[in-house]
Amino acid sequence: MKSNEKLSPEKIQKILDDGKASMAIEGFEVTEKEEELVRQYLEGALSEEEVIKRIKGGL
Repeated sequence: MKSNEKLSPEKIQKILDDGKASMAIEGFEVTEKEEELVRQYLEGALSEEEVIKRIKGGL
């Protein structure tokens, strides 16, 4: 995501819903913690590096 691109709350929710649906088709469930981490990234509160660090660290 470009750092200067601001997503609306509706667009963020659509991205999250689409991602969860795709994961469900593959047999995976997205936890609340995982969803919140992605939401924070999409809102610009976390960098890509921070997200990767948290995922590698077990959230």
